[in-house]
Amino acid sequence: MMADLDFEQLDRNAIQYLRNHLDPSFVKEYDDDEIFLYVMDLCDEYSEGIDDEEGYLDIDEMADFVSGRLSEDMGVKMHEDDAYDLISTLYDYYAEEGLVDVLDADEEQK
Repeated sequence: MMADLDFEQLDRNAIQYLRNHLDPSFVKEYDDDEIFLYVMDLCDEYSEGIDDEEGYLDIDEMADFVSGRLSEDMGVKMHEDDAYDLISTLYDYYAEEGLVDVLDADEEQK
């Protein structure tokens, strides 16, 4: 039986990872754990709507989705480029933790 994942701990670790790996000016501009947590929720929501047949996530589309929803739901103006940086860094963390496969299955890592 697989051990239950501690999602609260994963979220805390993800936030720490983001703070350590994102540009300090980015972290200063969006210095609110609630923003990071909401972005994680939005990524989950977006990825649930993806057709599994495609096999990969389009981070550009996800960044557009996240940027728009942050603005609508929280009044946070995050440029799509910033959302892209945040999401790709978040998925780097997930990959290091073994929670996701490499994002783009079409791109072979050599």
